[in-house]
Amino acid sequence: WSSDVCSSDLGFQRIYSTIPAGRTHYFYSRTPYARRRFYKAKNGEIAIDPDMQQHLISIFREHGADMNIGFDSYEEKVVLVEK
Repeated sequence: WSSDVCSSDLGFQRIYSTIPAGRTHYFYSRTPYARRRFYKAKNGEIAIDPDMQQHLISIFREHGADMNIGFDSYEEKVVLVEK
């Protein structure tokens, strides 16, 4: 076992608010999240892993979000990795 640092994002309310009007309708349905989980991720209640971050970034780009904003906050955790 060894330790590694894992980075997660928390929330995307700010970047979501930059999507032009009319382009947010059913936005959550474009993500792999169910509606309830989408809002939890959006509000920063659950961490967004790196793979999901990349997926969300591509969806935000498609919908015209301001990509300079970024996610609301970031968190790093030390995790154990089996080698």
